Amino acid sequence: MSKGKTSLYLEGGPMDKEVLEDIDTRHVQEKISFPTSTWGRKVDGNVQIMDGRKKDKFWLFTAQDVYKKTPQRKDGLIVYSFYETQTVERCSALTKAGSQCMKAARIGQETCETHQ
Repeated sequence: MSKGKTSLYLEGGPMDKEVLEDIDTRHVQEKISFPTSTWGRKVDGNVQIMDGRKKDKFWLFTAQDVYKKTPQRKDGLIVYSFYETQTVERCSALTKAGSQCMKAARIGQETCETHQ
């Protein structure tokens, strides 16, 4: 393993037993998250649940799986355990052009970093 790099072991959740290699140690945080392929969109007043990584301009929410670092190690790997799946809402702010911002809102907030 290169200096300043490490590997992560994920346990539980949808990424159970996956190993992520060559991770910059500066990116080793208490919690890490991965986007899911599930998202929702609003068309003609109806909400549609979609599956796929690419969201369109009508997206309302998406989800992310969150893993939390544990004190344990597995064969020298840093272990993260599945913690929760979070819903990520779309930023509710309007752009200068009058359309809804396309960025994700901060967790538990209505707006993104730009519109806070």
